[in-house]
Amino acid sequence: MNRINPNQRWCRLSQVDLQELYDFIAAHPGLNISQLARLLGWSYSRLQHRLIALEAFQLLLYEDNAGCLYPFRGVDNNEEGGYNVEQKF
Repeated sequence: MNRINPNQRWCRLSQVDLQELYDFIAAHPGLNISQLARLLGWSYSRLQHRLIALEAFQLLLYEDNAGCLYPFRGVDNNEEGGYNVEQKF
């Protein structure tokens, strides 16, 4: 298991705050980073930093080809030998 480096800046964010951000994204699936930043009243940069922190706490998101974000459930092998990406919403 990977350990989180406490010297990294985003580690000062609480897991509760990050869970609230993840839940907000789950409640508003399909928005891009700019749209989410506007809804939250945050700068684009601030939101990007928090999105990176989400991954460190295993709160994963899926970004589609248009740049829209969705909660990520997991990846399963399909019958053809490829992968199925499941979105949680």
